[in-house]
Amino acid sequence: MPQPVPPNADLVQLKKQAKDLLKAHRAGDMGACETLRLVPRLAEMTDEQVLAADVGLQEAQHALAKDYGFAAWAELKAMFDTETVDQATARRDAKRAELMAGVTIRPMTRDDIAALRRFDDELSPTLDEVNSQSPAGGGYTVAGGPWTDDQELTDHFEKYQRQGGVILLAEDAGRVVGFADCWPADEPEPFGQSLDVECADHFRDYYLAGIEIRLLQEAEKVARRMGLPVLDFRCDNEFVSLRRFGLRLFYDYDDVLCRCRPIDGPRPEQRVVTPETVDLKDLIKANHWSPTDFTHRGEEEPTYLAQLTWPDKRAIVELWRYRPGLDNAPVPPNAPNKSELYVQPEALTSSELMSEILAECAAVAGELGAKEVELPCPGDVALDGTVVDIIARQFAFAWMRKRL
Repeated sequence: MPQPVPPNADLVQLKKQAKDLLKAHRAGDMGACETLRLVPRLAEMTDEQVLAADVGLQEAQHALAKDYGFAAWAELKAMFDTETVDQATARRDAKRAELMAGVTIRPMTRDDIAALRRFDDELSPTLDEVNSQSPAGGGYTVAGGPWTDDQELTDHFEKYQRQGGVILLAEDAGRVVGFADCWPADEPEPFGQSLDVECADHFRDYYLAGIEIRLLQEAEKVARRMGLPVLDFRCDNEFVSLRRFGLRLFYDYDDVLCRCRPIDGPRPEQRVVTPETVDLKDLIKANHWSPTDFTHRGEEEPTYLAQLTWPDKRAIVELWRYRPGLDNAPVPPNAPNKSELYVQPEALTSSELMSEILAECAAVAGELGAKEVELPCPGDVALDGTVVDIIARQFAFAWMRKRL
């Protein structure tokens, strides 16, 4: 039975629905198959056959139109032909302004832990809303982190309190609709002192209405009150809205999958350390998904943490076994496949230094049983393939910076 067109729908929303339907098909979501079988050539196919079929956007639009009771996309589209683009845009903007009118932003307190947990419980099942930073066609973010556990979230909140940081909550009628973790970082140059918006999440409808910029505006006020010279924001794309706010790309890094091969010749001194004994002085986290002084994974889970010391440099490598959908496994006895790396600032711009350090880290992982391991490298640094054995390399994360 056809479903009615939503009363407040516009053509932009319907086009997005068609793209989302196509995206679900390409992601292997069987929930898309029933609607797509409204396309004549797919009508008699099984779910598996529909998912294996090459489906284009026009067919997704046709299926959506049929699902709403129209003969074709053109007939559905004609409903909106009487409204100009300017009128549709004005109506959309008015709806978003109305949505944001009741939003307030304030610092989180201990009493908000249950509310933030409810936010995560509500957000996590809808994977295309979990990380509003994902660009169209990008990957999904899965549920995880301290927001999924009462005690971990309490520990997370207390950690920010000890550092002098703040977690900003966005609320609408008492319901948490977004948040931003703001960490006052103090790292070696080129990062220096900054307020890092280390994590931010929000419901997608509020994101489209501009809640991310509202959170960043409040974070900027926090940074200015703290006397910090810059505001940093971690993201995976340079969105126009972020550039309009004044953020500019500052640092990005790649994940480099390397083969773990032994090294002939001199090796650095290797000493196993713990999160309590490790010395990060004058080092920077190369895979800068969070500030250098934010965390070690070994604080919450067992990892292999080693200091590598050459005559002219040193580095810290942390290795663990990532298992999708499960807790990470300790190293040893398990072979590592993921890493974090802390290096001296000059390594962030040196092909020679990064190549030598990554080759050594891969060799250490190999000694722990790994055949290959993912290691971080600054995005602008070209690696020497004769020194480090590279299987694949892809962009991971970026930091954008606004100078205050």
